[in-house]
Amino acid sequence: LRGWLKKAGPKGTGWKRRYFILNVNSLMYFKNANDSAPKGDIRLDNANVRKVDALRFNIEGATRTLHLQAASEKEKDTWVS
Repeated sequence: LRGWLKKAGPKGTGWKRRYFILNVNSLMYFKNANDSAPKGDIRLDNANVRKVDALRFNIEGATRTLHLQAASEKEKDTWVS
């Protein structure tokens, strides 16, 4: 799965639009869709996904939590399923 989501910045610095790629064991994000190196990632081994509201969800990993927002509820449901 690939596509654009908004990711909350550290310490309340606002929402940034990032391109995400979901692999078997990780979720990587990039500033642009054509970037070769990810800006960050989160391991999905033992991670928990928590729906926050109609558009937002969190991925809680061992060392960090990503706060994410989709453009629509349908898009959010695609990412969390």
